This record gives sequence, C-alpha cells and structure tokens, in this order.
Amino acid sequence: MDDIIVLLDEEGGEIECELLDRIEHKGSFYSVLLPVDADSAEPEAIILRENEAGDLEGFDDGDILDEVFKIFLQRNGIK
Repeated sequence: MDDIIVLLDEEGGEIECELLDRIEHKGSFYSVLLPVDADSAEPEAIILRENEAGDLEGFDDGDILDEVFKIFLQRNGIK
C-alpha cells in the first residue's frame, strides 16, 4: 500500500485510506479512496474533491459524484 492518506473525521479520529485513483473532471480533481480497515464484504469508496489549497474535502453534488465514480469504474476496468 504505497498511497495511504489519513483523513480526519468529525470527532478528530483518523481514517487510513488507500488512494485508488485521482481523476480530473470538469476542471476539478477528485480522489477515490478506500478505507484500509474496511470490514464489509462490499466496502464503500470515498470520493473527495481537491480544493484550491490542495486539501481534500467532501461535496454534495450527487451528479458529479456519480460521474466521477463512473469514470473510475471505466478507467479501472470494473463493470
């Protein structure tokens, strides 16, 4: 696991995630992350947008989220 990113949750707890892909879409960059300790049989990816300072942040645009996830699946030969 070469690309590990540590995120902070709302309570200040750390979440280690593997960077699966970084995607440019409509002028912004998005990171597709997978929590390292995901226990689920179907772990959920986290998609965050890179802000102007280069930090990752959540966003509420469901259409962009779907578009970025679709690009991720296609680029990585999934589905």
